[in-house]
Amino acid sequence: MSRKRTPQSPTKHEGLEALLERDPICLEIATYLSRHADAVDTARGIADWWINRQTRPTEEALGKLLKRGVVRPLAVQGTTCVYAYTKNRLLRRSLARYLKSRSDRSGHRRRRGRR
Repeated sequence: MSRKRTPQSPTKHEGLEALLERDPICLEIATYLSRHADAVDTARGIADWWINRQTRPTEEALGKLLKRGVVRPLAVQGTTCVYAYTKNRLLRRSLARYLKSRSDRSGHRRRRGRR
């Protein structure tokens, strides 16, 4: 007797590339963290120092990245929360490959357009 395959439930990592394609703030945070893997800061610090954006949209982007496992929250001093890069090595490698492919594509477009 053969079993019908049922679609597996989506993981929190699915759709990460699509998110990064459509949300520039998520992309900026992920890019920063891939370059500074030990960086940790509050949403306001990330907005002000890492990506030079408003705090509210940065908080929204962090929530999206948190749902996909890219960032992890760390509680400090009561209700204050700081965000750090995931410890998941597989996700880090996958994200690094994706960001490199984006960089390669954009570099290729720039070089072609310089004639």
